Amino acid sequence: MNERHNILHRHRRVVLGVLIVLWVFAFVVTHIPAERVPPIGLKDTSLHLLGFLALGAMGLLTLLAYRVGKGRRITLVISLAAIYAGVDEITQPLVGRADSLQDWIADLAGAILAVLLFELTVVAISARRRARAD
Repeated sequence: MNERHNILHRHRRVVLGVLIVLWVFAFVVTHIPAERVPPIGLKDTSLHLLGFLALGAMGLLTLLAYRVGKGRRITLVISLAAIYAGVDEITQPLVGRADSLQDWIADLAGAILAVLLFELTVVAISARRRARAD
């Protein structure tokens, strides 16, 4: 096992803490009453995609830090994103915000994009390390 992966594993609790803080932040932000949401300049669906891209990437990094295998990482991140996005949309009307299938789809798209980018990066870094070792 390489040194960088060992460093990530040694700091896995910090990585998990960052994921938890990000997730709490995401929940709070998506549950601000509609009349109190400041204009941001991006479409709501774009914010959902970006938010779940960040949550997905941090989730993948956390699972990598805990040495969870690729298949399980992908399954967990996409499954949890789909479930959490659904819960998020269902609970938003409680604070005067509209639930939206489009937002749920954008959330899932963000998580899937995170998986694609993250796993391609892992493959590229591994290939580069193998090439250096040869």
